Amino acid sequence: MEHIKAIRDKNELKGTLYYEFCLGKFTGNFWLDGSLFIPELGFDLVLDIFEKHIHNFQPYGNTDVSKFIWNNIINDLKISLQEIEVTKNHIELGKIIRLYEYEIDCKNIIYLGECEMDLINEFEEIKQLIYQMIKEIIVWYEENKNNYSTFSILGI
Repeated sequence: MEHIKAIRDKNELKGTLYYEFCLGKFTGNFWLDGSLFIPELGFDLVLDIFEKHIHNFQPYGNTDVSKFIWNNIINDLKISLQEIEVTKNHIELGKIIRLYEYEIDCKNIIYLGECEMDLINEFEEIKQLIYQMIKEIIVWYEENKNNYSTFSILGI
């Protein structure tokens, strides 16, 4: 389940497959203090929301995003949180986030990298991890929105 989380402390990072949300415009530097890091497989769960609002999104590059667009993204993430709170099963959850892009076998096991999760038996735990990751993205933005007019997303 280590793929579904937001990380603020860069010392916790393992490897390089992270999206980095940076404060301000991209300056050519990576792994900055104050950044929020989302593992690739976790970010993929909410990628549709970001692509909906960022038409030039670069998953393998750098994308500067205005506060106006971030506000729209955050509004959609907040709606997703409300919807996730009341989901009762993985089928409902899959209608909110991009859950079914991953390999799911006939026993409802989802494979996220090296992590194997049973969507039925571990549903509440998976739901809480996704909820917490989204909430952390919102909190990070809310903490910083008054100090920056642009934020960068550094792709993997």
